[in-house]
Amino acid sequence: MLKSLFTIALIATFLTSCIYNVGETEKTRDVNENNEYVYGEKGKPARQTQNTYPDTPEGAERAKKIREKLYGNSGGSNLAEISASAADKKEKKEEKKEEKKTQSF
Repeated sequence: MLKSLFTIALIATFLTSCIYNVGETEKTRDVNENNEYVYGEKGKPARQTQNTYPDTPEGAERAKKIREKLYGNSGGSNLAEISASAADKKEKKEEKKEEKKTQSF
């Protein structure tokens, strides 16, 4: 008896938590909607893209070290190797399929 009541209570809790915020679809008004300081001028690029920052040699060296640490010595540009190995795997799978077809006849 107690087990069935607990199960019913658990199911009721689950169902009520799933439908808790379903009816709340009211959109809130953006108070900064027409504020050029926040969003910039309409139809123009963002203000942040106008800012340029000088690249220091220390920053470039640091970025290189980070890339080496994350991606190894390839510098993160091993996309050609990955795509080549994927193509090789695909060709091998196709060859195996062809072998199976010829063996089954």
